[in-house]
Amino acid sequence: MQLRRTALVATVATLAAALLTGVAPALADLDPVPPPSVGPPTEPECLPLGAGTTGVLLVGGQVPSGDQLSGQAGGLGAPVTGDLGRTLPDRVVFKDSRHTFSNDYAFALRQGRIYVRPAKVGVGRPGEPWRRLELPTCLDGRVQEISADHSLLIALGPGRQVYSHDMAASGDLSAERWTWRWGPYFWTGSGMRLYGDVRAWATSEFTSAERLRDSAGRTHSPIGVATVYLLRGDRRRITYLDPWLPQDESREVCGPERGTLPLTGLSGSGSTVFVVGAGGELFTRLYDFDVSGANTVFGDFTWERGLPADDPRWQLPGPTWVRQPEPPGRVTDRISIAKTGSHADQRLLTVEGRDASGRRGYWRKTLTAERWTFVRTGAPLQGRLLPTRADRRFVADDRRYVGTVGERRAVVADFNPECSPARLSVQVAPGQRLDLLLHSSDGLRQERRDRGLTDVPREYNGAVEVPWQTWRQLASQPAAVRRWVATHLDGRFTTAPLAVTSTRVRFLDQCWQLTLDGEPARPDEPALPPDAGAVVGRLTELQGDGRAPSTCLP
Repeated sequence: MQLRRTALVATVATLAAALLTGVAPALADLDPVPPPSVGPPTEPECLPLGAGTTGVLLVGGQVPSGDQLSGQAGGLGAPVTGDLGRTLPDRVVFKDSRHTFSNDYAFALRQGRIYVRPAKVGVGRPGEPWRRLELPTCLDGRVQEISADHSLLIALGPGRQVYSHDMAASGDLSAERWTWRWGPYFWTGSGMRLYGDVRAWATSEFTSAERLRDSAGRTHSPIGVATVYLLRGDRRRITYLDPWLPQDESREVCGPERGTLPLTGLSGSGSTVFVVGAGGELFTRLYDFDVSGANTVFGDFTWERGLPADDPRWQLPGPTWVRQPEPPGRVTDRISIAKTGSHADQRLLTVEGRDASGRRGYWRKTLTAERWTFVRTGAPLQGRLLPTRADRRFVADDRRYVGTVGERRAVVADFNPECSPARLSVQVAPGQRLDLLLHSSDGLRQERRDRGLTDVPREYNGAVEVPWQTWRQLASQPAAVRRWVATHLDGRFTTAPLAVTSTRVRFLDQCWQLTLDGEPARPDEPALPPDAGAVVGRLTELQGDGRAPSTCLP
């Protein structure tokens, strides 16, 4: 994506807004009583890792380690021999909490220590042994889980504290690169611990040297984003974390079938999420903070359709879930996805299971292929065979809001805080209803908030869409419909940023308001402290769209 601003300008803008609102962008920006998921390590010997070079804006991966300066292979310890060596695999087929791989290495976790071997897509380089990864003293022998993608390695230490290592451009694994910093601003935050109810999690990195195809088919280079996807204990929520974003549970990937499908497994790579449902359903989706349209500081987005192929703006809404074909056999809940190239379509899917003859092994195919190939191993299955018992679908987390839109009664039948679009119906005249779509994507934030909707307004980037069938036949629609569209909309897509609470939807540009089931709304609660990120995000979205600030009163 072409950036409207350099990283430096965006940095200055955000920090300036932070200072104006009294928010200090400091490493030690801790709550007086931080929630369990937020804060630095409790082990004093780990605190110096707050100075690790991973994530340092613009220069982190370029800072040479002591090993590099001395001409050594950073972080690679002695070769593994004996009984321990025999427990380490020739190749890592499935990424899980004990085995993973990056662009250049395979990793394995044994008794709190990490072992490493040069590898491509998990396959070890011939002649290269497994070696002990040299870790900071406070982590050595105390690592609980690991996950990696591209050049990012994440380890959970004591208390499930998140530690990250960027491996730098040269694949340097030096211990001094590890850091527990996580969160705003720009990966300088106070750290976090992974939630205890996580069923599966995956690290993802999508770099600016790679490419993706947006929902309109245009090709872009990513901004560069690191993401951690979490399948939560309720089997429906997919929380996602980003080292530049607040350490909270407020950002989610809407699950397949509008979040109603019970999920049993998750994997991720290169901003592509791969999940399996309780019935063996397999879905993939390209999704991260940038693809969703939330990063208005660093990127340009548009809701308009029919733009030229070379238009630099990313299409909204972003890509949706793609259901993958079912393998001609049984599958388990053990799945994995891996990068095989620099385009988002170049991904390898792997699913453990049995073939039609009952032989054990795993199914494989590329992301866009129609057919699976079975690799027979004969090894015992480690996952649960699917389908499991007949799981009922979850009820969608939808809300009904009623009010006045463009001087006419309107109903948003199914607003969902994580899943878009919702249905917006406007009674333009007696007996004449106009059915529209209301799109919403989470806005920029740099302060923590609760998940879902509360009485603190949650801002969304949004748009009202006239469905294609209605738009193409607009000339033949009743006069009341044509008049309402011409008066209140800007075309087929109308930009409509939203502020939503559990009892109210406000259209910030149009000054429209709807309330939960048409009942009086509770008063809004202010966001404390004021969110500098939301201010900057709102201003850059206005600038990008060429819109004037809203004059609506709360």
